[in-house]
Amino acid sequence: MAYNIREPKWRSEEVKRWLRLLDFVHLESRCSTEGYQFRFSRGAPPRLRADNNNKTSTARYVRGLPSNFYDAGWLEAMEPGWSKSGTGFVNLVIRPKNSRKLTFPEDLSRALEARKYPSSSVE
Repeated sequence: MAYNIREPKWRSEEVKRWLRLLDFVHLESRCSTEGYQFRFSRGAPPRLRADNNNKTSTARYVRGLPSNFYDAGWLEAMEPGWSKSGTGFVNLVIRPKNSRKLTFPEDLSRALEARKYPSSSVE
């Protein structure tokens, strides 16, 4: 059984890719191969999550995240010209911070690259 991922409209594609990579890391960390048997480690097996680009979640935006965590089109729809130091909804209420590069620790990045994951650094 797969669970469909519903994402909020305000989340950026960059953050989405980074979160999907975390899903892969978690899934792999729970896998155990002993001999010829494949199984998951103790506890309930991880849920398989299907990404259908479904942006229907009505989850409210989170204030004060780095600007690259928000979808640029969504921010622009909330307040046209917000990035030019506007004094409207985006800058006064959502208050995006300076953008931040999403990276994994170096040892995890090397392990992900060795396993040929899509990318261990999201830009």
